[in-house]
Amino acid sequence: MGLFDRMFKGAGKAQKAPEGPRVLSPADGELVAIESVADPVFAEKTMGDGVAIVPVGGPLAAPVDGTLSALFPTGHAFGVEAGDLSVMVHGGIDTVDLEGVGFEVAAAQGDAVTAGQTVVTMDADAVRAAGYDPTVMVVVLEAPAGMTMRKRGPGPVKVGEPVIWFE
Repeated sequence: MGLFDRMFKGAGKAQKAPEGPRVLSPADGELVAIESVADPVFAEKTMGDGVAIVPVGGPLAAPVDGTLSALFPTGHAFGVEAGDLSVMVHGGIDTVDLEGVGFEVAAAQGDAVTAGQTVVTMDADAVRAAGYDPTVMVVVLEAPAGMTMRKRGPGPVKVGEPVIWFE
């Protein structure tokens, strides 16, 4: 190991890719800590841990390959199961009250979905105009046993980029 390797402790070397399941971003926007959202159920991780995305609008995609295990008729939330991993995507805070306004469903409960496939399209501007917060929560409801969950830090994110992974 050379002087620069010791000084920078391997900086610039390729990072080892996570070996466990990965949860991909369902939306384009700004990734934020789930603890920072305005809904205490999500911020306090009552349903599970995860991340949040302040969306720019557009599709809400499946975060993993799996089965669409739940899909609210209003389109504001859906769940995907992939073996021992279960993930919920919740579009907005209290948006169930919109009764589907601002959400267009593109899949059906029970469908097999591929990570990145559009499940619902959310009009974030319409959600905001109606007085609701469009922040998208991505919550791990069930995680693989014996694995540690890791989360990507805050910043810009695109659909399909890893935001949660297990080691």
